[in-house]
Amino acid sequence: MRTIPRTLKNILSLSTAELASRLLSVVYSVYLARVLFVESYGIYGTAKYLVAYFVILATLGLDSIGTREVATKPKEMKNIVNNILTLRLVLAFIGYILLAIITYFLDKPPIEKATILLFGLNIFANNTLLNWVFQALEKLEVFAVRSIITNLLNFLGIILFVKNPSDIKLTAIIIVASASFNSILMIIYYIRNYQTLSLKFNFPLWKEYLKQSIPIGITFLLSGFYNYIPFFILNVKTNNYYSGLYTAAFNVLIVATLLSSVIQTVYYPIFSKKSSKEDRLSIIKQYSKLTFSIGTYLPMFLFVFADKIIMLFGKDYASAMPTIRLLMVSVLIIYYSITFFSPLIAWKYERKVIIGNFVGLIVNLILNLVLVPILFERGSAIAAIITEISVFIVFAIIFFPIFKTLLFGQYLRFFLISAASTLPFLLINIEFLNSLPFMIISFIIFLALIFLTKTITLQEIKFIKKDEV
Repeated sequence: MRTIPRTLKNILSLSTAELASRLLSVVYSVYLARVLFVESYGIYGTAKYLVAYFVILATLGLDSIGTREVATKPKEMKNIVNNILTLRLVLAFIGYILLAIITYFLDKPPIEKATILLFGLNIFANNTLLNWVFQALEKLEVFAVRSIITNLLNFLGIILFVKNPSDIKLTAIIIVASASFNSILMIIYYIRNYQTLSLKFNFPLWKEYLKQSIPIGITFLLSGFYNYIPFFILNVKTNNYYSGLYTAAFNVLIVATLLSSVIQTVYYPIFSKKSSKEDRLSIIKQYSKLTFSIGTYLPMFLFVFADKIIMLFGKDYASAMPTIRLLMVSVLIIYYSITFFSPLIAWKYERKVIIGNFVGLIVNLILNLVLVPILFERGSAIAAIITEISVFIVFAIIFFPIFKTLLFGQYLRFFLISAASTLPFLLINIEFLNSLPFMIISFIIFLALIFLTKTITLQEIKFIKKDEV
């Protein structure tokens, strides 16, 4: 692959794998929405995202620290990996115990509590996962294969065995088993191709890692909390029906933000290696073209065709269509924000980034408490838009003094191109089965405008030199 830079190769391979695995995820999520029905799907969503928060708590930012340490100190990889893996195991036990205590005191039926505790076992699967090591080594094909296998197992297990709303606990078991199996596979691959693993209890080193990771962990905790607040407040202030509608809409948001995680995964170790201001600004400009192109077109595309997409979940979810469109507006802002977020974390500005996520938490909490009782799941979506605007403002305030730019002109060009490629299709009344050609036409128009306006050139894609990344 001499003519293709490693960064572009990683993005293409990881994107292809993630899109394939996400397609499987979308299919089984849609299937679950149909067989569990709205109320049970709400239980599923609440349990899944409650546990997702405890996964973040148990990880405590050590993924980012581990990636940064291995990327910058490859000769010390064995000691770094063994100590961070041991520390993550300890944190997994603490996280699960906290989840069990909170679940015990929840005023919920036994079926909901059991579903939460079963999903909670994912904390152990996640904290034994070595994806952060392969991210640091830029071996993202391992990352990609793991993602496909996980979602393939989930897909097969759910399609074959989940048949009605009473199978909700079985759904949790299948998802946890798939994640655990993949964690084991990745450990075996690491041992065979790199070195053995062992538990290491270097407490002074743990202290140093925690000192670095806690600010990042707090950042992710705050971010996770304001992302998952709607599920908890909807569950408490309304009922599982509205949680189910929001879960369906939120799944579309996850699809829309999928490529943001791919791009950040690829670029994070690259950011970590850049030390001069000139090099950092250069890599940000390259990175931002990817985030801005995907982050303007994809949410606008899903906004325009939201009425077709929600039909996949079934007619019972039709009222979630406006919620999808509101969440796509927030996705437009999310992609702009991550252009600042990931580099700031990589370059050790995490303590300042905490401020942005703390603002997001407060804004989101207040708005959900005010809007959910009035507007139900749509209130949560409106809260998401205002929250992301607030977070973006804080990130921009942090970023601008460092680089003297917010890349606004570049973002505006992508925004206008994306709008021209998608919004006209709002005026066309088309049936679901006839919408695919228009979706393809929209994408072709987007690509044509990108290259005709030279917003991205073929030379930029083809001739990025390896030593620039």
